[in-house]
Order: sequence, then C-alpha cells, then structure tokens
Amino acid sequence: MVEQLTTDFRSAPLDPETLVLLEFAEKVTLTPSQVVDEDLEKLRQAGFSDDDIYLTTHIIGIFNYLVRLADVFDLDLDPEVNTETRGKN
Repeated sequence: MVEQLTTDFRSAPLDPETLVLLEFAEKVTLTPSQVVDEDLEKLRQAGFSDDDIYLTTHIIGIFNYLVRLADVFDLDLDPEVNTETRGKN
C-alpha cells in the first residue's frame, strides 16, 4: 500500500476522509494559490474541524519546506525509507 500511496494514492484502498485529506495536501503542495473555500468545505464535510484544517495545513507546509531544504542540500530526511525504495524505479 505504501507504493500505491506514493505513486497514485487515488487507487489505494483509503477511507473517504483520508482521500479528501490527501487531495487537499496535494493541492496545497502543487497549487497553493488555487486552494478555495470549496476545498476547505470538502474537509469540513468529511468531518474535519477548522482547527484540524489549520493544523493539517501547517503540517503540510512544514513538510514541504523540509523536503525543499533536503532537495537543495541533497539530504536524506529518512535514510531508512530511501534505502528500502532505491532501485525499485
């Protein structure tokens, strides 16, 4: 399932709440200026509170920041994961 999540999370057997959350994370990551009220409303309808959304958005932003630092400085954020996935592409 980890491979499905990293290659195409939409095809993974996820509950609707997790799918909505991952779609939001993808949009915040790839096209943050295109996040609109409807995106937040989808999260609310899935059961997320405004506090949940606020914290989730912070976590997404922090993770994206760390990944960018790692990319620039060629760092392994999680060497164990990188070791397991090397050579599988």
